[in-house]
Amino acid sequence: MDNLTHTLVGGLLARAGLRERTPLGTAVCLVAANVPDVDIAAGLDTIDYLNYHRHLTHSLFAIPFMALLAVGLTAGAARLLRRPERVRWGPAYGVALLVAYSHPLLDFMNAYGIRLWLPFSSAWSSWDALFVIDPLLWAALSATLAACWLSGKARARRPAVLGLVLLLGYCALNRYWHDRVLDALPAESILGEAVVRRAAFPAPWLPTAWTGVVETETAYFGFDVDALEPGAVVPERGRRVAKLAAHPAVEAVRAGAQGRDYGRFAQYGFARVERLPGGYRVTLADMRFLRGGRVGLACSFEVDAAFTVVRSRFGR
Repeated sequence: MDNLTHTLVGGLLARAGLRERTPLGTAVCLVAANVPDVDIAAGLDTIDYLNYHRHLTHSLFAIPFMALLAVGLTAGAARLLRRPERVRWGPAYGVALLVAYSHPLLDFMNAYGIRLWLPFSSAWSSWDALFVIDPLLWAALSATLAACWLSGKARARRPAVLGLVLLLGYCALNRYWHDRVLDALPAESILGEAVVRRAAFPAPWLPTAWTGVVETETAYFGFDVDALEPGAVVPERGRRVAKLAAHPAVEAVRAGAQGRDYGRFAQYGFARVERLPGGYRVTLADMRFLRGGRVGLACSFEVDAAFTVVRSRFGR
């Protein structure tokens, strides 16, 4: 999830009672809720973003060290700002550990996925229940956090607990919608092609808007599905996206380091090839991030007539 969501959840956990466990408890919670994202320093606009974001710092086995880092950062900032409070390392670490684990669990909820089992396994895991940016979730968590401030210290826990319960309920509801959309997709064949896999991904901005994906040996079929009334999708209305795995320009791209990196990340990868004067433009993309005719988190390569990659670009 985005850092605003992580911050709001950290604030609610603090208001639910964790901030009372240690001096500077609220600061500890807010830092711990976000600290696994230190890996974003690997770069936002290069392939290293896919290689190292949601990497080891998000692993379930690394979170205890991330919690220790959160306490250290909070204690260091307090000294730098000459705050009279001093972090009590034992209780602060317990609070930070609990809050830090909320980060990978939230990231597990969306289609981008997370590598929970590093360094023992680099496999991506995801529940495909939430879009990475969810304004409705922002509104609900912000409203309950504001209610905490307005309720005063004595009654602040009730709206905080309510906000956390709403979060859990919202995740469960979205997973229910996910399963309804999945059931509406063709399971055995589509337009004469055998179905290999099916998937459902939440679309941005509207919780009931979902993207259904049906994979065959040669292509993907994408469908816009309303989770409230999924019905049975009409195969002819699907957007067919060819995989194009056999094109020599695609093979040249996938043989390179960046192509291999993207291939490890893409769960439903496909390639687009455009003819250019003197060569080709190859775009590697993932059906999880295809919205209409636009793709996010894609890699674009320029390949010359000899099928040598001469330029590449990663775009978020």
